[in-house]
Amino acid sequence: MLRHALAGVKDPDPGRDAARGLDAEGRATARALPTVFAGDLPPTELLSSPFARCIETLVPLRERLGLPVVIRDGLRPDAPSADVKALLLEVSDGALLCTHGETIACAFDGLACEKGAFWIVRRREGTLEPLRYVPPIDRHDRSAATLDQSSVLSRKAEAMIPGNKIPAVVS
Repeated sequence: MLRHALAGVKDPDPGRDAARGLDAEGRATARALPTVFAGDLPPTELLSSPFARCIETLVPLRERLGLPVVIRDGLRPDAPSADVKALLLEVSDGALLCTHGETIACAFDGLACEKGAFWIVRRREGTLEPLRYVPPIDRHDRSAATLDQSSVLSRKAEAMIPGNKIPAVVS
């Protein structure tokens, strides 16, 4: 589950907020995602919230992998927890879902996720388990990041405690 990249300030109007796209830093993060996923876990399917910022986050992966971005209402920020969990249980292994912090928190009892970061989720016997947290790519080192770098996978994972709004930094 990938949280969309940076997209500026939330608009109080729901219609305008749904159309809010990525800002310059968010677009740079999105352009780096194909490098991140070039390692051990290339996505086999791309699913997105219908909100513009989520779709835009996946565009570079769509272009690199030649996969369509499938829009799913179950990834909206106001999607009921049961719908989100049902979607997670039905998608194929290797699916990458781009969504919102509220959706991730709702699906996993307050689990935090920074913009541009993601959780690798394991399905086992009808249950979901957040397995690994991958923090957002450092904006000064976007070209070097790949998913198979163990330092990227473990840097903050232990600090991501359900209920925290902002993850603690682990050095």
